[in-house]
Amino acid sequence: MKRLCLVMFSLATATACGTDPEFNVSGQWNLVETFTNGTIDCDATGQLLLSQSSNGTIFTGSRFAAGHTCTGDPPVNFDPSPPAGLQGAEVQGAAVTMFIDFCDFVGTLTNESQMGGTISCPNGLSGVQEVFTGTWQATR
Repeated sequence: MKRLCLVMFSLATATACGTDPEFNVSGQWNLVETFTNGTIDCDATGQLLLSQSSNGTIFTGSRFAAGHTCTGDPPVNFDPSPPAGLQGAEVQGAAVTMFIDFCDFVGTLTNESQMGGTISCPNGLSGVQEVFTGTWQATR
């Protein structure tokens, strides 16, 4: 009887306390990025193609650019969001982190089809050495 009570208490505690939701990020996502270095302001669109590992926390993938618009004085051939692979990509509960083309993407999964957060590019973009910062949103 003690064992049954302990199991029921454990289940009730786990349900009451809750756990971080597990999200599967595998698949194609539509990506929107907005960032600036104080002189150059950019909006970029593209796709993320992601594949989550069997352990559920690590994922891999690529960003494919669809287009961008920048104002200010960007250099010729400036591409703020070129096609690139992901590095250090991880999902822990609803928290998402990934590194794409010199930029840190940190965010939150709202649900299975929406995530977003902040971008920090401490080494600049496409030959522009100033720090770029901004936001990103991805939906599927």
